Amino acid sequence: MIKYRILHNSLYSLGGWVVPVIVNFLTIPYVVRSLGADSYGILMLSTAVMGYFALLDINLAVGSIRYISEYHAKNEFENVNEVLTVSFFGYIAAGITGTVLIYISTDLFLLKWFNIPENLKNLSATTLHLTAVGFFLNMMQNYLSSISRAIHRFDILAKMEAGFGISLMLLTVLILYLGFGLIEVVVLRLIIAFVNCLTCLWIVKKIIPYASFVSRVSKGITNKIASFSAYSFMSKIATAITNNSDKLIIGSFLSSAAVTLYAIPYLLVSRLMNISVRFSMVIFPIASELGAIGRRDELEKIYIVVSRHIFFLNIMITTILCLFSMQILRLWMGDIFAQKTYVVLILLSLGMFLDSLTNLPSLINDGLSFPHITGSFALSRAVFGVIALLIGAKFGGLTGVAFSYMLSSLIFSIAFLLFVHKKTLRMSLMQVINQAFLVPVFISIVAVLATLMARVFLPQSIVTSISEFILATGIFVFFGYRSVLSSEWQTKISSRFGIGKP
Repeated sequence: MIKYRILHNSLYSLGGWVVPVIVNFLTIPYVVRSLGADSYGILMLSTAVMGYFALLDINLAVGSIRYISEYHAKNEFENVNEVLTVSFFGYIAAGITGTVLIYISTDLFLLKWFNIPENLKNLSATTLHLTAVGFFLNMMQNYLSSISRAIHRFDILAKMEAGFGISLMLLTVLILYLGFGLIEVVVLRLIIAFVNCLTCLWIVKKIIPYASFVSRVSKGITNKIASFSAYSFMSKIATAITNNSDKLIIGSFLSSAAVTLYAIPYLLVSRLMNISVRFSMVIFPIASELGAIGRRDELEKIYIVVSRHIFFLNIMITTILCLFSMQILRLWMGDIFAQKTYVVLILLSLGMFLDSLTNLPSLINDGLSFPHITGSFALSRAVFGVIALLIGAKFGGLTGVAFSYMLSSLIFSIAFLLFVHKKTLRMSLMQVINQAFLVPVFISIVAVLATLMARVFLPQSIVTSISEFILATGIFVFFGYRSVLSSEWQTKISSRFGIGKP
């Protein structure tokens, strides 16, 4: 039952993500050309500012998922409503505070900090003021959507994410085609976020009929949520710093146009690596349930199986991006853009691959009620990362920033894996390496060697590049299906596509 739930939720989570991402990739070149490098850079900076002020969210959503999942499984409905109430009013307070602070800080220091062309200062000010409103809507949207995750309704989230994601990108293209600009794009994002919040609220009432956001709250429930969220808040701080400091540093040290040159490769890698995040996130409520009722042996088996699939997926994506960085960027954004950023794409791919190694252990670690350990490591990595990014930007430009990101990921991912497997997960890291990592690594080596040999003996052309891509991908698909996929996945694929059982 647990295995089926993981597979079912993972597929829905992935499905809700993949279609909007495809639409996003197809529309980004048009959006960048229509807005221009500086205006698109301003849009990315406003997103980064919103991400930094998200530090006001003390991660109540994670605490909500943790305890809603537990209390709902135990049919303790009054406790569920207490959790909903505490989190709801907590997010309202944080959202309002963030809106005010972003609005005030725009004129106070943000416009002076960023290296934005003088003729775009007023446009930037208006964009950031609207971003202040968007901050409140995004906070509420993130919280309301987390409730469905807590009770494993990833199917509903997938449909919503697909619908709103596709609508946003297509309407953005339409607005730009009609001759509008950056301000109208930001207003559209606000409208979509507002409708999303209303839809999330309606869905919560449908899937949890007894749900109430205004209930009596006991001190015990409040303390539980506050304690868990306070520790996991360190991870929230670290995520905000890690995901946004590079763009803010580039915007300050280099230029708003340079932000675009960095943000596009970053967006490509992060969206692709987010596939594994989608698979991973279903583990958190399950780890909370199994940990609460003492079924850690079952959790360990699930961890090994899911790790093998996720690691294979991540190493396949990373290998393809590194082997074909120039070709992908040239096809997607043009030759000049590719020449400037293909090294950045390679370094970011390696860095995010190393980061991805910690995703699943972090979620299980938090589900077992050790968020302080996850948070401490994440915060240390973020602080070290900012220092490294500053040095990289000063002495190496965009490439220096990307290399600093990769270096930080390497050091702290290794340290985290060694520590949590020994202290909290209490299982051998070598067991995970042997059972989950070795076979995908071998497949990756085979794909790299085969592709490089093809490049040596075949003349370089578009047809050759396509053939090399098919070769590398085919090696991953063939050996992955035979050697990595679990029997459950193989059975489903065989029955779905009429493939004979291996």
